[in-house]
Amino acid sequence: IMKKAKKAPKKKSPRKKAVEMPAEPEITVATKELVRVVGDWQNPIWKKGVTESGDACKVRVPKRDTNRLRNKVVECERVDESNGTYYKYTP
Repeated sequence: IMKKAKKAPKKKSPRKKAVEMPAEPEITVATKELVRVVGDWQNPIWKKGVTESGDACKVRVPKRDTNRLRNKVVECERVDESNGTYYKYTP
């Protein structure tokens, strides 16, 4: 007597956990600041920058623009997050 083949158990779709959406950071007027890009940080998208006041900062750059910004002074938008501040360059 052949055993009936069992159907493969249906994959339960992972329950969407109620993710607490982080509250939108209050969008203040994006402060544009001039930042000098000086080198890489951890990976190519993050650059090391120096603000006009001489502080080191992180600059986030679209990957395709990473190489042509080296040692340039660019206008960046300041982004304040809970874990720190960085500057975002949007061409």
